[in-house]
Order: sequence, then structure tokens, then C-alpha cells
Amino acid sequence: MICAALLIAAPLSASAPQAVPADGRTTAPVELSGGPELLAGEKPELPDQGSVTCADTAVIPAQGQAARLLAYASAKARQITCTAHRRGDSVSFSVRAEPPGPGLYASLDHQLALSAFRILPDGSAAVPPSLRVAVSAGQLAGGRVVLPGRSPRALAVALIDARGEGAAFLPVPGRTQLHLESKRGATLSVRVAGALFGPVRAADGKATLPVQVPPGVRQGVVRAVDRVGNARELPIDLGTPDLARIAAVLEAMQVTADEELRVAIAVAAADGAPADTAPRAEAKRGTISAPAPKGRGLWVARYRAPSTPGSDTIRVEVPGDAGAGRIELKVDVIPGAPARVSLVPPGPVHAGEELAVRLSVRDSAGNTLTRIPLEAHLAGAPARVSWDGAVAAVLAQAPERSAPVELAVRAPGAAPAAMRIEVLPAEASSAQITADAGEREARVRALVRDRFGNALGASGFSLAARGASVGELAPTAAGHAEATLKADPRSRSADAEITAAGKVLARTTVRFEPPADAWLLFAGASGGAMSNGGTLRTARLGVEIGIRRQFGGIEAALLTGADAISFRGDIIGDVAGAAMTVSQHLFALTVPVLARARLPFARRFGIGLELGPLATFAWASAQSQVSGKETQTSLAPGFRARASLDYKLGRSRVLVGAGWGTARLPDSSPLHGEIEGKSVFLGYEAWLLDLGP
Repeated sequence: MICAALLIAAPLSASAPQAVPADGRTTAPVELSGGPELLAGEKPELPDQGSVTCADTAVIPAQGQAARLLAYASAKARQITCTAHRRGDSVSFSVRAEPPGPGLYASLDHQLALSAFRILPDGSAAVPPSLRVAVSAGQLAGGRVVLPGRSPRALAVALIDARGEGAAFLPVPGRTQLHLESKRGATLSVRVAGALFGPVRAADGKATLPVQVPPGVRQGVVRAVDRVGNARELPIDLGTPDLARIAAVLEAMQVTADEELRVAIAVAAADGAPADTAPRAEAKRGTISAPAPKGRGLWVARYRAPSTPGSDTIRVEVPGDAGAGRIELKVDVIPGAPARVSLVPPGPVHAGEELAVRLSVRDSAGNTLTRIPLEAHLAGAPARVSWDGAVAAVLAQAPERSAPVELAVRAPGAAPAAMRIEVLPAEASSAQITADAGEREARVRALVRDRFGNALGASGFSLAARGASVGELAPTAAGHAEATLKADPRSRSADAEITAAGKVLARTTVRFEPPADAWLLFAGASGGAMSNGGTLRTARLGVEIGIRRQFGGIEAALLTGADAISFRGDIIGDVAGAAMTVSQHLFALTVPVLARARLPFARRFGIGLELGPLATFAWASAQSQVSGKETQTSLAPGFRARASLDYKLGRSRVLVGAGWGTARLPDSSPLHGEIEGKSVFLGYEAWLLDLGP
């Protein structure tokens, strides 16, 4: 029992400082102890030193020394949650990241998002004045560091503003594919700086395993477990390259002859931590002081320009550390101090096209200066400056967005010159056309865009139509243009199209109502209720067909159709001198021939009056217990008048109205009397065929 107890390992634990400075430059060790003992096959000379992962903080893995935390710079205190892993065991812990003291800092996180800030003596954060930034690899774009390739990198960032210097560091792991060989069917895994990748099964003795490699880690450990459980571990060369780890930035791109500039130099160690070895700097023409330390990983040197104008080069390297690389900074040395920059307004500028703005630079005495290094930004993005004798030009690509932009040009010592440039849309590339058709007019909306999506408004294209005349294009606040199409006298439709540069971008067909003097064949249906003023009260359903035409302001129509009623009822009648219940049934089919006059108003409404004769075919029957069933079929002529109010919906109308008519069954019929009477109805009709002209 005592021996068994000795084999039980202590639980994994992590020892870390309670607080770390959140300056992006100071590392804090994390000591791991306890946890599972060596695995079967694990070599003591290649031990699993474990790994540490943290949210919102970089970790430099253990390599002969404890893992270290490198907290992202922050102006506010925060709690950092971490987890330590070793041999399948894990333990969580947390440390507090405290904001650093006054100075210049940059937050550089694992997503390579870079944000610089300056902490003032009162502890508040501010935007650094005249900030300049350099990175040891890649480039800055949109607030992010964009790195080439997938290799591990110890990234260094050098910062400089009008008040001082700063630095930030980040170990960026690389990604690679390891091609492994082993016994057939063996299970393979790889341990890189304590992090485990896999396992994968080498079915045919070969396997490929993707791994992440932190900077400075050159060797991993492959663990193979065969089919019967035998384990073996071997080192593997990760082929980690030596990449540049130096970042240096000047406080300005140009300097007056015999004047000074500050140079901020940040150097990262191979594992991504701030380096301890001081760099060496030298200038080709001017002089530069020995870099002075300004905290871990940061040095500042002072460069004095030569007395003659021209170009100079500053070289920075780390003695005894060839893997850190060497960088060169170009310095433009200028004669005198520029005092004024004059910009010449360009012609029309279209989105995405090359832009050239001419400018001249003069000193305080009005003398023209040539070959002066200038900084130009168009809409916040750097622009190239080209010199031709005493006149320079800012060359840039106009923004893709159609909107006013600012061109800013700065010469050392001179007030920045700024110009507002109106960027117009580029050539029309795509279009959408829609139409809201009325009776004989349509409102056409054209939305034309260039290849960048900018709306052209009402210019840069043409709108034409066959079968209609096109009114003037008018721009709208929404970016599209509107025009009115008026149908030609006999046109039933129009083909509208948008063209630009001889190319049709969009087209649509607009359907108009037939001309006012066209004969239209229409059909409809109606339903309602009727009453003869007595016991006959029932529903009436009907259909109709007719032709109609406009005569001036009145529409005339001739229509016919059929409608039907059905009635059942009981009455008390005198049958053979006795009062008996008599059952009555009536079915009537009416065929009217009506003339209609309709007066339209308020565009979509109209009132109509219909008059005409009708013929009713009636089938009537009466039955009692004494007399049996008596039936008779009869034809009853009559007359009908109706008044209606309608609402127009395209080629359709919805009607509501009332009618009066008369048609009587003969006295010889089992049911006799009025069968037309008064009625109300709801109807629908639509024209089906345009008969011309």
C-alpha cells in the first residue's frame, strides 16, 4: 500500500505572478509542477514541459526555462484566464494585467490587430501625436499586420511619436505539414513546445499531420504507438527558418541637412520575447549615436544628417545574432526648410482612375525647392509623389467610392496643404430598370452603377424607348434617376433600355393600357342578392361578356351574359277547399342584353349605368299532399337597370352596385308574379382581348 501511494503523482499546478504589466514588452514566468509522470516511451532527455494557453495574452512556450506570459498592451486593467496542459492533465489559473505607466504602447494581439496609444501621467489614454510605426515583417494595412507566408515569426513593432518611443512584441506561430513514417497501423502524434497534435493513424506506414510551431522552436517530438501498444518517441527537425526580428522607425521620412532625427529600434529574441542584446546602428553619410536602452527590447538612437542634401542609409543589426537579420532605413536629406506647398486643382476625377495633382514647394523666401521628400495621403491612404523638374505631382488611384475626398501633402517644416477633390462615378457598368405603368404613361426608374457600385444618378448614360417618348431624366436622393414614358398614340407597349458607351446595360418592356379608342373584349362575374318585395328573396349569381370603347370622356359598352336564381319555400294554400302546405320551387335563368355608360373619375374610379331588355327562362313547381306535383316551364320577357361604382386594378375592375328590373311569370305557372325585382351585387370584370384599332 505504501509503494502504491508513492506512484500516485501530485496534481498538475501552475505558479504565476498575481499581476503582470500590460505593456506588450514585459514577460512573466509560469512554473508548472506535478501532474502525470513520464508516459511510456517518453525520453527523459525529451521531456514534456507542458504548454500554457491564455485568452487575451501571448505565451512564450517553455524551452529550457519556464513558459512566460506576454500580456497585450492595454490602458485598462483586466483579468487574464489561462490553462496549463501536460500529459493529458490541465489546470486553470488567472493573473491580473495592470496598465503600465506613462508612455507609448501598442496593443498587438493574436489576430495581428495593431492599436497604438499613449498613456498620460494622469493614467488616461490618448491618441499618440505624429505616430509612426514599423514592423519587423509584413506590412500594416487597415489596422492589422499582414504577414507573408506561414512561417513562425518573432514579431517586433517599433513606435515613435512627438513625445517618445515605444515597442510591442508578439510570438506568431507558424503552420506546417509534417510527413511522418512509421510501422503500418501505428498511431502517431507530435509534441511541439508542449502542445500535442494528433493522433493520426498511419495505415500504410505514412501520415501527414498539420502542426503549429512557435517561433524559436526548432525541434518537436514524434510519439508512435504500434498496434500492440508499444510506444516510442523520437525528435523531429521542424525546419524553423531564421527570419528578421528587427523593427526600426524614424520620427520623420526626411530631415534638413545637419539636423537630428530620433530612431526607435525594437528587437525580438528568437522565441518572440523582447531581446536583451543591444543592436548596432550605423549611417552611410551622416552620424548616429549608439542605441540607448529604453526598456526591454527597445533602444533609441539619434541620427544627425550630413551637411549636404541627398539620400542616406541607416543600417541596424544585432552583433552576434545573425538570425535577427539586418534592416536599412532610407533618409532623405533636404536643403533648407520648406514653408509652403501649393496644389493645382485637377480636372474631373472618376472613381478608380489614376489621379495626378501638380504641386510646387517653396521656402519662406518664396524660392522653389526641388526634389523635396513629400508625404502625400489621398483619403487617408499614402500616395506617391513624382518630381519633374521644379514641379511635383501626387500620383494615386482615386478611391472606389464616389464622394469628396481630401488630398493632404506635407513637407517637413511647412504647413500641410490640403485640397478637397470631388470623386465622380466611373463609367457605367451595370444597370437596373423598373417601371410603374399607368394607363398611357409609365414612371421609369433607372439605377445605373459603375464597376465599384457607385450610383451615376442621371448622367453618364442614356434612356431610350421604342413605342413611347421619354421625358427628362431627373436624379433622386436615393441615387437613381426617374423619367416619364408617354405611350405613342397606337402603342400598347414600349421597350425601354439603358445604354452607355454603345452597350445596352438593361432593358425592360412596359405594358400600357390600350388607347382610349380601342375596342376591348371583356368578361366578368357577379354575385349578390335579390328580392321581389314579397316572399322571393334569394341569391343571384351571374357571368357576363361584352365589348367596350371610350368615346371622349365616356366609356360605352354592350354586354350580355347569364345569371341564375334558385328558390324553395312553403306556403299555406287552399287545396280542394282545405288549407294545406304547398312546397314551391323556382329556378330561373336570365339572359340580359345591356348597354352601359361609364364615367371615370379620380384616375381609378368610375360610375356606370346599365339598361336593357332581358329574357328569363323559368322552371317552377308546386306540390302538396293532396294535389301532387305540378310543374311548368315558361319564358318571361323583362327589363333591367343597374347602377354601379367600380375601382380599377390594372386591366381589372371591382364593382359594387344595385339594380332594378321586372319580369313576371304567367298566372298559369305554379309560381307567378315578379321574379326580377330589386338586387344588390358585387362584381369583377377584366378585359381579355384588345380588338384594335
